[in-house]
Amino acid sequence: RTSAAFEMLSKFLVKTAVQIAVVLITLLLLGLGVYGLTNLRMEFRPEWLVDPHAEVTHWYFEHREYFNDGLQGQIYLKNVDYVKSLKDLDILVDTFEKKRDIIKSVDSWHKEFKRYVSEDSSPSWEHITPEYFQQKLSQFLHSPRGAKYKSQFQFSGDLKCGEPAPLVLVSIINYQHGNLESASHWVPAMDWVNMITENMNISFNEGSGGGVFPLALGYSNWIVDKVIGQEIYQNIGSSLVAIFFTVLVFLASIRCSIMVILCVGITIIEVAGFMHFWGLTLDVISCNTLVIAVGLCVDFSVHIAHRFLATPGDRMQKVVSTLTKIGPAVLNGGFSTLLAFILLSTSQSYIFLSFFKIFFLICVFGLYHGLIVLPVMLAVAGPVHQVQVIVSSDDNELFQLSEDEYDGLLE
Repeated sequence: RTSAAFEMLSKFLVKTAVQIAVVLITLLLLGLGVYGLTNLRMEFRPEWLVDPHAEVTHWYFEHREYFNDGLQGQIYLKNVDYVKSLKDLDILVDTFEKKRDIIKSVDSWHKEFKRYVSEDSSPSWEHITPEYFQQKLSQFLHSPRGAKYKSQFQFSGDLKCGEPAPLVLVSIINYQHGNLESASHWVPAMDWVNMITENMNISFNEGSGGGVFPLALGYSNWIVDKVIGQEIYQNIGSSLVAIFFTVLVFLASIRCSIMVILCVGITIIEVAGFMHFWGLTLDVISCNTLVIAVGLCVDFSVHIAHRFLATPGDRMQKVVSTLTKIGPAVLNGGFSTLLAFILLSTSQSYIFLSFFKIFFLICVFGLYHGLIVLPVMLAVAGPVHQVQVIVSSDDNELFQLSEDEYDGLLE
């Protein structure tokens, strides 16, 4: 019965009106896929991985809604010559404080230190000596105003009250981001912080590796959001190239290989685009699944193309025979793949739901392009067999003719 149904489908697909309709539907789906892909967000939140019914999950979302003060970060100053760099640190902190759209607040020890020293005297900060700085720093850190900043220093020795502070190895300036809603906001914010710290003209102590760099716990996730877009296009692109040459080796037909890889590429675009309509984002989970999808999508098309090449006859006859013989097997393969993931649709886990949604789209669009679009393409422009015949026994010339031309010659 399945073979009979595919035989009817194949005879239906070789009609010109149906082929035009298939092309229009495919272009419509491709357009929707491109639109969805351009609006697909690159975002990942760790809270998506926790149990949605756990008490800690409810606490987390309530805390984020009512007590969300933004991501806290630190600027690490390693082996800095503070005597020469106090003015540059002023510029750094002032720049952060003026960027109110992404920086909510800055808590800098060095500004509080300068205010503390200026209350007793009016030093010329451009001409202070290292000994003066270390003496005043020790007094500041042991004062009520500066005691809270002790934990933000790492010295070369023990800090003792009444004695100059040892050489400062590392110090920290705290800052806090505002409430950034998505990757389109926090990735530029992180890039801006990195750019400002990298371009600061900070002086370092001689004979030691110095550096100024920002660090925040959430930056690890923000960096993933930043690079995931480049990585996904690079990985899918390299996978398509590898699959094209692999298919070319086994099919030995450039035209069929191009048609197969075209179907695979369009399927991936539509899957990624409809992820947007289904509420998914580009993250580590969905990107890995999309790369796997390239290997799954090729199965739906390559079997049809291989059977088409191995079947004699003209294009129409080859399409009818191909769908009748191999179409049911391709359909069963796609349907069994879908059955393997169907139970994930009832899950509340973000990981399992992502797998189900993406694999569902892969099976639906993969079967559509393998069993509908590719046969139409083959019926219109599929390769035909090439045969060699001896035209003249006198000069022994050989010519390559198509099946249609050879049949006409025999007639």
